[in-house]
Amino acid sequence: MVYDLVLAKNGPKLKEGVPNGAADGFCGGFRIGSIEAKSCYMSWLANLLARFAFETDVFDKTGLTGVYDFQNFLRPNGPFRAR
Repeated sequence: MVYDLVLAKNGPKLKEGVPNGAADGFCGGFRIGSIEAKSCYMSWLANLLARFAFETDVFDKTGLTGVYDFQNFLRPNGPFRAR
């Protein structure tokens, strides 16, 4: 099974971030049950979800090219939801 990271039908509700130009691409962190990020690309989020949340491929199909600040929490009965 694989997952696609897509936009909700009402569009993104993420705060746009400011590119920080970090050479290593680091922009956020993962803790048990939550993700916090500043100035991250959606491809970074898809990779993080693939490695730590779903343990299978997650593809960025959002079409978003900018960077965003967000905080996500793992719901007890399902996937992450943006806040």
